[in-house]
Amino acid sequence: MEQMEQELEEDLVCSILGIRQTKLSFFQEWQRNLRDLKQAHQESERQRLANAAILEGITDVMMVLDKDLRILSVNQVMQNLFPGRNCEGEYCYRLFADAADPCPECPAFFSLLHQTVNRGSAIFQLNGSNRHFDMVASPLERPGQGRAVLMFKRDVTREKALQAQIYQAEKMASIGMLAAGVAHEINNPLTAIAGFAEGIRRRIPQLTASAPPEFASDLDEYSGIILQECNRCRDIVQALVNFSRVQPSKKAVCLSAMIEEAFSLLRHSIKRFKGIVIRLELDPDMPDVWLDDTQVRQVVLNLVTNALDALTISPQGEEIKEAQGVIVIRTMRESGFVILQVEDNGSGIEPHHLPMVFDPFFTTKTKGLGLGLAISYSVVKAHGGDIRLVRTPEGTTRVTVSLPLQGLGVLAPGHAVIGA
Repeated sequence: MEQMEQELEEDLVCSILGIRQTKLSFFQEWQRNLRDLKQAHQESERQRLANAAILEGITDVMMVLDKDLRILSVNQVMQNLFPGRNCEGEYCYRLFADAADPCPECPAFFSLLHQTVNRGSAIFQLNGSNRHFDMVASPLERPGQGRAVLMFKRDVTREKALQAQIYQAEKMASIGMLAAGVAHEINNPLTAIAGFAEGIRRRIPQLTASAPPEFASDLDEYSGIILQECNRCRDIVQALVNFSRVQPSKKAVCLSAMIEEAFSLLRHSIKRFKGIVIRLELDPDMPDVWLDDTQVRQVVLNLVTNALDALTISPQGEEIKEAQGVIVIRTMRESGFVILQVEDNGSGIEPHHLPMVFDPFFTTKTKGLGLGLAISYSVVKAHGGDIRLVRTPEGTTRVTVSLPLQGLGVLAPGHAVIGA
């Protein structure tokens, strides 16, 4: 009996120890699984952070679109384009083009349709300015979730602007050489024509006694017209010479003071129009700039004359006697440059004309050669500066000239108002 009880106790102990051993093994296995899961989670999190860093490091706009071009997800660059607005759930074409239907040449549409990588480019108006984007669309596989497309948009506005500037500089250099050649070739025969016309006019009194009066009168009229047209051609030739010869002779000049001096040449023309106000907003602490004051003064006169014409000349070329408007001329200092701005609230220039405003002989006026802005462009570039013309969101036309800053500061007059 005792032996049986002892065997039962031993069996019970073994059972208890077995259960404990089983629990211990299970616990140890659970600990191992937990460690493996933690390591897998940490590795997954590291990979997620690495992917997020890569995606956020991409400076291009990135979007994932569904088959209807609805935005599923975006990166921070995309979100920064539309601050305060949740892009996810919006339609791409409504955000960028403010359109009710997809853009006709959208690469995302063709990528979804043909399941291929597609490229394109487009200009969108965002935050009040035109932005040029190069786009790449690539189809995405989403098992069980429908088709989608990954869209990259790279903002190439600055690159396109630089390309346009290089092209403009090359074009202006070529036209400058052509202008110099044309001016030289025209000047010699023009001088001969004017000389012979003057000779004819000197001999008209000798014909008065022997020739019919109408003959002498016609001869005097014709020779006068020839000389008048010769003088006009000389003005054109001189403008071509000025356009082709823009090598500056530089010295230290205070831009603000020079602008005030230039206005003494325009004061009489301005006062003829009682409704035109010219406001000078000149930086009183403007430093000297290393420039050719004669050439830059001509630039100022060209820009102000254009602004005045925009306010006082009708599209038909007629002078508007009761013209109303404001012309603002500003000077300021900015990042190693001095800035000159001429802004007017006239009728402005059509958007499709903007790329051509600095082209020689381009003009929207019924009178004029169309060389004013072309010469201004050449002068500013010869000084190592930049000139731009834009139509502002407020509807004004603004020309901005940037010139490299050198020299010590010279105090210039402050604000002034000219006009009625």
